[in-house]
Amino acid sequence: SICLFHLLRTTNYRFSVAHCNFQLRGAESDKDEAFVKSLAKAHQVPYFGIRFDTKKEAKKLKTGTQETARKLRYDWFHELVETYRFDKLLTAHHQGDNSETMIINLLRSTGISGLHGIPVQLRHTVRPLMFTNRDKISRFVSKNSLKFRLDKSNLTDDYLRNQIRYHILPELKKIEPEIDQVLFSVSAQVMEFEQLAFELIEKEW
Repeated sequence: SICLFHLLRTTNYRFSVAHCNFQLRGAESDKDEAFVKSLAKAHQVPYFGIRFDTKKEAKKLKTGTQETARKLRYDWFHELVETYRFDKLLTAHHQGDNSETMIINLLRSTGISGLHGIPVQLRHTVRPLMFTNRDKISRFVSKNSLKFRLDKSNLTDDYLRNQIRYHILPELKKIEPEIDQVLFSVSAQVMEFEQLAFELIEKEW
């Protein structure tokens, strides 16, 4: 997210920042919120913030914490887009996120819709960093001395996504160093096929 913020700012895009505090990590979550708010203020970028009682909502929806957080996040993002008539909703997903999502979906016996991973663009949602991966973004952040906050929950094996990130993908990279790019290409081909299939079915129907 910090990389995307820097790129948008240095290329003179007009944009706003939206931050969710899911209140799952106590003081750490509050520090993240304060950091993002301060960053936006320092660069005179409009800021939108919201707090969610994620655990309470998860119980109400009877869904997992991550799934609940995702729903809360995107519902609010789409609400902002409609209310303030933003042209696009940008997220900082990259090829590594796409690889993890594809593997998660495979482990859950996904259909074709799960194999297309994370779309680069879906309606007004756009993911500008899908051309690159986590390692290259980290080097860019380091090279440009960009300050950021680290979500320490991403360093544990508590979530399936983290297990894939730290144990499965490193092994695959030993076989194919460009595994993120390979899986990204596969996901793009699957999405093209899926769209073609839907068009043909709709035409026949």
